[in-house]
Amino acid sequence: MSKSNALPSRQPVIGITCRTHVVPPKEEGRESSIGFLGKKVCVECVVRAGGTAVLVPSVEDDGFIKDMLHTLDGVLVTGGDDAPSSLYGEAPHEKLGPVDELKGRFEAALVRGALEAGLLILGICGGLQMLNVVCGGTLYQDIASCAPPAMQAHPIVDDMRPCHDVEIVAGSRLHAILGQTKLRVNSTHHQAVKALGEGLVVTARAPDGTVEAIERPGEAFVLGVQFHPETLAASEPVFQRLFEAFSEACSVKGLTTVTDP
Repeated sequence: MSKSNALPSRQPVIGITCRTHVVPPKEEGRESSIGFLGKKVCVECVVRAGGTAVLVPSVEDDGFIKDMLHTLDGVLVTGGDDAPSSLYGEAPHEKLGPVDELKGRFEAALVRGALEAGLLILGICGGLQMLNVVCGGTLYQDIASCAPPAMQAHPIVDDMRPCHDVEIVAGSRLHAILGQTKLRVNSTHHQAVKALGEGLVVTARAPDGTVEAIERPGEAFVLGVQFHPETLAASEPVFQRLFEAFSEACSVKGLTTVTDP
């Protein structure tokens, strides 16, 4: 595209999913209330990348989801508690962690709607897993007890420091964004992709075989990473590139949506 035909810049609107937070009653006899918590570091990454960050609460209402899909240019699906195993047709394993049922159901509906509407998606940790599940994939509910022996010692480090390498597939969208085929990442997850969802490809793995990134091939930005780039982006620019690429893609998507006849 020549400069004379280039689309003008536009600040994209990026929705960030929230955790559910149960607020205990202040007085005995009253019911608990539900609040929603957004990740400050995710908001900061989107803003640094030139996007407008919108926190999207888990509201199970078809009209609300439809309105969000019309408002947003892209969806950043965040991590959190485990997704309900019912979403991929399995009974809960004894090692399944805490489950945020409301967030899980809402995110599944939001991601499904985003894919159908052609919105762009970036999934982080549990967001990668949700993308895989919505596309018909399954998860190892607990790596240490359910995954193949080679994966069972996959590192989990709660303080978010980088602790293992990943190999990135050359020629993938992730490779084009980061500009490298090896990356040292953090790891806080106890679940992982088992069966890959329809239309997705694996674009990064840990040395033990654990899936660390998935993509949907094509022009649209649909990508998930199993690690947490948002916690490293402020100090390591390579991780911020992921948010910059997502924001740029959302900006172009929003312009073409607005200007198409």
